[in-house]
Amino acid sequence: MDIIIKVNHSNHTIDASFCAMDEHTYQSCEATDAAASSSIFGIRFFFWTAMLFSPESFRHTKSQAYHPDEFFQGITAELTEIALRFNTLTERACAAEEVLLRRLNSDRLNCDFMNAVNDMIKYHGRRKISEIARSNAMSERKMERIFADSVGVSPKILSNLIRYQLVWQELARGGTDILNMVEKYGYTDQPHLLNDFRSRHGMTPTHALKIAHVGFLQDNPQSVL
Repeated sequence: MDIIIKVNHSNHTIDASFCAMDEHTYQSCEATDAAASSSIFGIRFFFWTAMLFSPESFRHTKSQAYHPDEFFQGITAELTEIALRFNTLTERACAAEEVLLRRLNSDRLNCDFMNAVNDMIKYHGRRKISEIARSNAMSERKMERIFADSVGVSPKILSNLIRYQLVWQELARGGTDILNMVEKYGYTDQPHLLNDFRSRHGMTPTHALKIAHVGFLQDNPQSVL
């Protein structure tokens, strides 16, 4: 879940958007001369944290883009000032962190949601939703409502996205044993894994690795989901 700020340095204008949860991958266009005077600055929320910075429900937001102020009132002006004032990513990141910390609302934390998400990650997205609900002492219907408000997608969709992301991380770190991943992440067989990856990533794992920029994994890939 991202807030994306595009800065046009030629005329000092800003385009801002908030992108909610999506099941698909999008590729950016090749840079052009017109784009050379622009830069992109964004905030990526771990999906389980976005609700801590917004008083709004994320229900019905799946695969949609909005003006950031619809969910984070007044944040566009603050981020615009940061984007125009600072040039380096480090400076922008530090300033944006201060903005977010002022907005952090721990009262929005939902323990049922967090416990269910923890189960999904712990079991690599392969545990049944009914089992997660039962182990956290809530009905599947209640779980559906909580996830709709907290992240905008169903528990099943989110669990499948977690599984796909974990597969992609393992591939990006150099994993090559697809059959082992089939077993590890609970796919029926190798074609099931490859088709699921292709439907979300838009290409095969082999093609994805050829064009990927995996620097986002940072020095500690375990810290990124």
